[in-house]
Amino acid sequence: LLLLDEITSALDPKSELAILRALKERSMKNNQIILCISHRVAPLEMADQVIFFANGQINEKAPHQKLVETNDAYRKLLTEVIP
Repeated sequence: LLLLDEITSALDPKSELAILRALKERSMKNNQIILCISHRVAPLEMADQVIFFANGQINEKAPHQKLVETNDAYRKLLTEVIP
């Protein structure tokens, strides 16, 4: 298990994407679980599963796209994060 907390928060989008791709490749190659805590959208889009918290509790666990399509609170949060 590799735990990463806001690892791309200070990176430009190009560097962020390169790191996320390398992590995804590493996790698949080594059959490794990576738990990434993020407030940025790019890591959420690349994740196999997103665990969405609301009011200090797990609200839902699903792939990013499913949450966008079905979870109003998640979609609202994304509209607040993305200008």
